[in-house]
Amino acid sequence: MSSKPVHLSLQHTLAAQKQRVLRGEKTEPGIVRDFILRSWERSAQSGVSVDSTECAVIDPGLLKHIREHNRALIQCTTEIFQHMFSDIKPFASNMALSNADGIIIASFVPQEETAPMPEITLGALSRENIIGTNGIGTCLAENRPIEIIGMEHFRRLGENWSCSAAPILDEQKNLLAVLNVGQHREHYHAHTFGMVKAAAYAISEQMRLRAMLRRQHSIMELLDDGIIVLTRNGSIRMMNSHAARIMGLRAPATDCGITDYLQDSPLLHDILNTSSPIQDKEARFEFTARPRACLYSVLPIAGGDDITLVLRESQRMRKVAVQMTGNRALYTFNDIIGHSSELRQAVAEARLVAPRPTTVLILGESGTGKELFAQSIHNAGLCASGPFITVNCGALPRTLLESELFGYEYGAFTGASKSGKPGKFELASGGSIFLDEIGEMPLDAQVALLRLLQNGEVTRVGGTVSRRVNVRVIAATNRNLEQMVQDGTFREDLFYRLNVYPIFIPPLRFRREDIKLLAAYFLKTFSRNLKKNIRSIDDDVLHMLECCHWPGNVRELENTMERMVNILNEEKLTMASLPPSLLKSLKGSAPTGVRAGSSAPEAAPPPLSDYRNMQEAEHIRNILLQHHGNVRRAAAALELSRPYLYQKMKQLGINIAELRELSLSHSSADALPSRD
Repeated sequence: MSSKPVHLSLQHTLAAQKQRVLRGEKTEPGIVRDFILRSWERSAQSGVSVDSTECAVIDPGLLKHIREHNRALIQCTTEIFQHMFSDIKPFASNMALSNADGIIIASFVPQEETAPMPEITLGALSRENIIGTNGIGTCLAENRPIEIIGMEHFRRLGENWSCSAAPILDEQKNLLAVLNVGQHREHYHAHTFGMVKAAAYAISEQMRLRAMLRRQHSIMELLDDGIIVLTRNGSIRMMNSHAARIMGLRAPATDCGITDYLQDSPLLHDILNTSSPIQDKEARFEFTARPRACLYSVLPIAGGDDITLVLRESQRMRKVAVQMTGNRALYTFNDIIGHSSELRQAVAEARLVAPRPTTVLILGESGTGKELFAQSIHNAGLCASGPFITVNCGALPRTLLESELFGYEYGAFTGASKSGKPGKFELASGGSIFLDEIGEMPLDAQVALLRLLQNGEVTRVGGTVSRRVNVRVIAATNRNLEQMVQDGTFREDLFYRLNVYPIFIPPLRFRREDIKLLAAYFLKTFSRNLKKNIRSIDDDVLHMLECCHWPGNVRELENTMERMVNILNEEKLTMASLPPSLLKSLKGSAPTGVRAGSSAPEAAPPPLSDYRNMQEAEHIRNILLQHHGNVRRAAAALELSRPYLYQKMKQLGINIAELRELSLSHSSADALPSRD
């Protein structure tokens, strides 16, 4: 590149015009360029001296901080200089980069340059109000590319130099920095200005691209999915941290092949060669660090030869699905209402086992609150933060129960989803599964359940791959499983697997002192929900409620209270609000003092405790007689523990010896079974 000489006569004319400005006179028209004249006037008004040789420099500590903040800009500028300015290096005395405040943050001076421009010292301030008209300062003031040649500089210190400067803009077109190339005046060439503008534009685009990549990287890191951008031959172009964690890597890997971390397989071949998107398919990825079951999606990048692979851990996605669908336990032991000794014993047993991963079998009649206990055990356990999945084994069709519990693979049966479906045990992994009405489970499903409890693995219907699951099992039934084992309708080995820690929830008729508490609770709840102002319950009503047999237990009492609140518009529940069905059930066995068909008792009834004890004692005696005085079998029939039955017999004054003698008188001695 050859230089173009600067006409000396024009330089002398410019010097004369500058003196006119300094004297406050007008310049001759057509000689000084408009932006130069504006700059001279600004410089003079700022008090800059044309004879000044000072160069203001900021504190080194502040300069270090500014350079660190602009590290990417300096790096990008250095790369551009190395590529674009090889041709002008012999003629360029210096190249400088300033920030938007006019502070020199980078300078490039050839080794052969013995007297570089003083204004390009690192940390120097190049604004017009400090050093007058100059390439960087005037570019900042005018916010456009400019070149200043010789005498156009305000200070005499710059009269032997030519400067070509251009702004570097950010994405919003705001001035970010200024690029300046200085040459000795005699080496000035018009092409330099064009190259500086091109370089500034290239730096602006590079900075915009880097900002876009930073945003893209931030977005990728924010995603909960693993993202990997691959070439068709398996090279990794990009990977986020979540993908690295799924693959078992400490940090994202780039500039290497996917087969360095993933076993080559037909699955990988299909991913790399697909021409159409793949959406949420499940597969087992044999990563070198650790195999993982993942949902994966593949999206070929339009206009290129790359693909984007999205990985989602199957177990994590199931947990999200469980949370979104509301499969979680809401109740705790604090929600269990009652002060009776029978209920307190059941709660104490449940609290004891809750922190341990032990399998629990909850026994009790329908409506006693078995799921309430199950949720409370879950929330007091180690897996409280995990899912709580409920399966009603009696509500699912026998043909679908196994696929619902264990899931199925594509093709397992007609209508099976192409992506397969995880079962309830997979969804419950990391939490608890509540198998309600376990006594209704068919025998073939019992076999699969037993295998799962033994191995901690589940195999989907139609599949061959076993999946590890970590699930706490809580089962419940209102049936006599021991009798079902004897009848051959329930597997004995499964019964012993489930019956690790049985808990019996007493029926409401065994804890009548809790009825008043429950009725008050339901009254408050339904009055609020139904926007009623019912505040209390008549004593006669409470007595009737306490005398009822309640075959539906707490659920029946809850439904009765809801009906009574619905039909009443007074502030107190009275006898008039009692359902006819309840009155009918009590009519034939009304306590002493209550006239059949009357709406209120004529005299005080006997103590409720006497009535309850009489009913309980009669019921227990009948069961013991049915089993010929065998306490173990009677306890199973009553769904009570044997120690607890002995305790009840002592409380109610039941003499087991007398019952056995009575039973013996009605049967032969050789038919009498073992006594305990």
